[in-house]
Amino acid sequence: MDQILKGKVAIVTGSGQGIGKGIALYLADQGAKVITNNRAPLDKSKIKNTDHLSKLDFTRMLALKGDAKSVAKEIIERGGEATYFFGDVSNQKMANALIEKAIYTYGRIDILVNNAALLGQGTIENTSEEEWDRMITSKMKGGL
Repeated sequence: MDQILKGKVAIVTGSGQGIGKGIALYLADQGAKVITNNRAPLDKSKIKNTDHLSKLDFTRMLALKGDAKSVAKEIIERGGEATYFFGDVSNQKMANALIEKAIYTYGRIDILVNNAALLGQGTIENTSEEEWDRMITSKMKGGL
């Protein structure tokens, strides 16, 4: 397979799971060195099953959960190069620290995927202004 991004350096915010994880894995498969990111390490012991999930579905859900460290590890196990960074990129100091880590580790940044997001619960009518601001900040300011 041609690695069209060989030698490039990519940061993917919000890449501990879901779409961000998929983006990070794809960029690494294409040869990029990837800095994975999410707010904090995942503690699976704090995830509680809810009544609506069977034990099998809950187990499957847990298998999909991850964090920046586990995604970086997966990239390395697949033959790629990756570094992880924990920090909330809606916080300017954390975003700056992420950028500095990328430059310190790899010397440059070629690709920035701003995928980080906080998700809310419930309907928009039941979302407080404070909760709305928390959700929007990571989307609009993350990685700046």
